[in-house]
Amino acid sequence: MTIKQHLENLLGILLCLTTLSGAEGQKLVKSEPADQARNVTADIQVIRLHFDRDMKMNSWTVCLPRTGTFPPPTADNTAPWKSPRVFELRVKKLAPDTIYALQLNSDKKKGFQTADDRRPLPVTVVSFRTAPVEKVPDQSIGVEPEENENTPDRTIGGETEEGETGRCNGGRNGKPVTLKLSSREEEPGAGTPCMGMARGWRFQTSRTTLLDLVARQAGQRYPIKALVQVKFDEEVTRAAGGKALEATREISLAQVRTRDPESGKNIQNTLSEKGKVYRVRFGRDCGEVTDAGTGSPVGEELSDVLGDSLAPALWPEGDLKKGQSWTYRDGEVTRRLRFANASGGKLYLRVKKIVTNEETGLRVIQIRGKLQTRVQLESMLLNYRASVEIDLPEAINVPLMVHLEGRMSASGSEQNEWGERVSYKISGSAEYYQVATPSRNTVKESRSAGASPATVPAPRG
Repeated sequence: MTIKQHLENLLGILLCLTTLSGAEGQKLVKSEPADQARNVTADIQVIRLHFDRDMKMNSWTVCLPRTGTFPPPTADNTAPWKSPRVFELRVKKLAPDTIYALQLNSDKKKGFQTADDRRPLPVTVVSFRTAPVEKVPDQSIGVEPEENENTPDRTIGGETEEGETGRCNGGRNGKPVTLKLSSREEEPGAGTPCMGMARGWRFQTSRTTLLDLVARQAGQRYPIKALVQVKFDEEVTRAAGGKALEATREISLAQVRTRDPESGKNIQNTLSEKGKVYRVRFGRDCGEVTDAGTGSPVGEELSDVLGDSLAPALWPEGDLKKGQSWTYRDGEVTRRLRFANASGGKLYLRVKKIVTNEETGLRVIQIRGKLQTRVQLESMLLNYRASVEIDLPEAINVPLMVHLEGRMSASGSEQNEWGERVSYKISGSAEYYQVATPSRNTVKESRSAGASPATVPAPRG
């Protein structure tokens, strides 16, 4: 998921900020890759900047401009000056076919300065585009379903039912998202049988990640905000044992909105165009995401938001009964909450109640719990304590809702431009919210799958 990636980029920018000021001055004479270059290899490892005269080697400012993606820095950028005129920013492997950009100095921060009279470099932007992945043959598995009277309905049921189960502040147009159900509580043991995922089933899905943090460093306060929104229509193309092995996902929205921690300006990046279709093959650790038309793998950022199954492995096999509880610890938390980039800790879950949706007839298991974990970002660990909500219709085995919401915090120190250790503190909220609405035909098929007692198979994870 993109909590890690976007927070990592924003913190990388934040920890590069300086507090110097001065008059306008010098210029950048060359960059590697060159400004506006195209088809740049994703394995460049270093962005190299050449200046027209000697610069101060204990000061620099690199930040995110209004457009483009900031190249993710590595942890070994403590000595980026190779000579008074050559500066190197070491970066991780980049995504293909992506516009990257970085800004040297800003209106307020002017770390790039001449060595003799501290004349600052004018605000300078360097951008380039990485090469697209070479087209490869389509490696899709399976065949298209035959069209007959039993072919599942390809339309998505978009109506919601009455009653409330959850919310998230990162919904449509910034308004809270509400998933509604009309339900009545039921004693455990009665209900429709479980069949799990099947070929042809469809889901209208929305995933939202919302970060609202504040970092304090060297007496200054920097807001760190990121909103990642992805909406897609999923159709299961291969399934076995009640689990989806492969699916196609047609994008209706895929975007990232961030706020520059220095200037406070909002920045919006589109991850994929509307109507684009991707194929996802689900594995034990992560999904393989490719362009459905060309078979080409997608970049890391899009893979992060599309690669996870709709059914995370967060509940045990067999009948789930009211009051039943279970706990995952350490490595199990990391594996099962990969979509949230959890690192160890403890996840406690309990079946709060089992209700029946009065309009669909589906039994919905309401699972609630608490999460205590950490998010690893380079040398920095952020603590995350969150409440967990899962609404699971057992006959479908895909949650209507997965909601994590809580507080994130961290403290530590980083080396500033003078070689001194500067303390920082980060605190705020972090939220993940997934809603998956099954099509009417998916609900109909799940209800007509037999009459044996219901069990819940463990999802792939």
